[in-house]
Amino acid sequence: MNWYQRVMKSFFSMRKLNFLLGVVLVAATVLTSCEKEVTGISLDKSTLILKMGEWQTLAATVLPSGATDKSITWISNDPTVATVIDGIVTAIRVGKTTVIAKAGNYTATCEVTVLSGLEGTTWKGKDSYGNQCTLILIDATNCVLDIYSGSFSGTYFLLNYPSISVDIPGLDILSGAILNNTMTLWDGRLYAITLTKQ
Repeated sequence: MNWYQRVMKSFFSMRKLNFLLGVVLVAATVLTSCEKEVTGISLDKSTLILKMGEWQTLAATVLPSGATDKSITWISNDPTVATVIDGIVTAIRVGKTTVIAKAGNYTATCEVTVLSGLEGTTWKGKDSYGNQCTLILIDATNCVLDIYSGSFSGTYFLLNYPSISVDIPGLDILSGAILNNTMTLWDGRLYAITLTKQ
């Protein structure tokens, strides 16, 4: 092969290489232009009120509709109050938390309030000595207990239903459970109150 043939061979090899590089660059540009980034996310609810044990699904919309990656990450700021899995919010205990849906660099939030479901209920029954008792659960935390020695205001707390703790100043803290509309409370001295939901 003489010098002329070698030069021509190198020339055509370079042209092939440049052509192939051009094809690769065009393909990469086309692929990149086809990818659509997320521009926003929204939820169908901005607030949610649930009772303990209830659940509800939040629907998320990722924009644009043709976004390449529409995956959503769900987070609850306080999973002891309410959990969230794939948009399904489950109420655990009384309180408030924020559920966050994230897609790309964008987020949407929903404020979740969990109630006991016992607000405004009245319970009547007897204590260990046969005395008549009435317990009124005024709202999510406040209560009034009427027993043989008078009427006492206090608070109550539900952690994991049906467990309940009633704190009446001047009396011992009473703890127990609610089953089948019957509440049984007792203290460390085995003093007990059995009440039925009215």
